[in-house]
Amino acid sequence: MKTKLFFTTILIALTQFVFSQTTSIPDSNFEQALIDLGIDTDGIINGQVLTADIENVSALEVDNNNISDLTGIEDFSSLEELNCSFNQLASIDLLQNTGIVFLNLSNNILGNIDLTSLTVLEFLLIDVNQLTSLNVSQNTELNMLECGANSLTSLDVSNNLLLSDLACSNNQITNIDLSLNTDLQYLFCRENPITNLDLSSNINLFTVTLNGSPNLEMLNVANGNNQNLGALRTLNCPSLECIEVDTDIVGNIPANWEYDAGVIFSDDCENLSVNDNALSEISIFPNPTSNRLFVNTKNNIDITLLEIYSMQGQLLKTTTSKEIDVNELTAGIYFLNVQTDKGLFTKKIMKQ
Repeated sequence: MKTKLFFTTILIALTQFVFSQTTSIPDSNFEQALIDLGIDTDGIINGQVLTADIENVSALEVDNNNISDLTGIEDFSSLEELNCSFNQLASIDLLQNTGIVFLNLSNNILGNIDLTSLTVLEFLLIDVNQLTSLNVSQNTELNMLECGANSLTSLDVSNNLLLSDLACSNNQITNIDLSLNTDLQYLFCRENPITNLDLSSNINLFTVTLNGSPNLEMLNVANGNNQNLGALRTLNCPSLECIEVDTDIVGNIPANWEYDAGVIFSDDCENLSVNDNALSEISIFPNPTSNRLFVNTKNNIDITLLEIYSMQGQLLKTTTSKEIDVNELTAGIYFLNVQTDKGLFTKKIMKQ
C-alpha cells in the first residue's frame, strides 16, 4: 500500500512539473498574439507561456503584430511553418527550429540571419529587410527564395539545385551565377547593377524580369527552349544592346516580350560584327520622310517584318512588305525594327 502511494505521489509530482514548465515570452506583443490565437492558455500577459502549450504547434502566424522580440520561438519544437512578416524584428534565433519548411520574415528590419540549421527549408520570404548578405548554402531543399529590397551585393545559390522561383530585385547585386539552377522557372531580378547574366543553362525558364538594370550589357537566354519563355522583360536597360536567343526565334521574337527600342536579338551576340555587316546591307530611304519608307537589302537577306515604335516603346505600325506608310504619324523621331532571317535590327527614322 505504501509503495503504491509512493509511486502515485511521484507520478502526480512529475505531471505537475511537466505542466508547470514555462517558456519566457518577453515581448508582450508576441504573447498577445499567442493569446489571440488560443495558444497561450492562461490568457494573460505575464511574460511566459506553458511549454506544453507551444511544443506541438506546427504552424504559427504572428504577422503584423508590431513584434520586436521573438524570444521563446526556440521552444516551438514542432514548428514547420512560421509567418512573422510585417513586424519590427531586428534579429531572430531559429537554430533550434530545425523542422521549418516555410518561413516568411519579409518586411522587418533584419540586418543578418543564421539559416544554417534549417536544412529542410523549402520556402523563404525575406524581402524588405536590411540584409547585406544572405547564406542559403545549407538550405539545399529550397524551392522559393524572395529576398528583394535588401542591400545584398551578391547572392550564391549554387547549392540550391531545386530552386524554381527566385526574386532578388532592388538590391546591389553585380553578378549572379545561375548555371546550376536548371529547375529555375521564375526570375525577378530587376533594378540591380548587374552587368552580365547567362541563363543559357536554365532550360525551364518561363518568366524573366530584369527591368531597370542600367548596367546590364550582356544577356543570354538561349537555353534551347525559348518557345516556352512566356515573358522576358528588359525595359529601361540602356546598356543592353544585344540579347542572345535561340536560333529558331531570331526574327520571330514573341510579341509579349518587353524590351527597349534598339535592342538586337541574335543567336551570337559575341560576334556582333556579323550583325553589323548585315546591318550595313540594309538601306532605309528616304530618311527623313514625310509619307513612305522603303527598305532594301543585299546578299539574300530576307525581311520578315517591319515595325515602327515610338520613342516610348509603343508599337505604332507593322507590315510584312518592304515599304511602310508613315503619313499619319506626327513629326518626330521613331524606331524602325527590321526583322530578317539574319536577326532583328533597329534604326532611327525621322518623320517630317
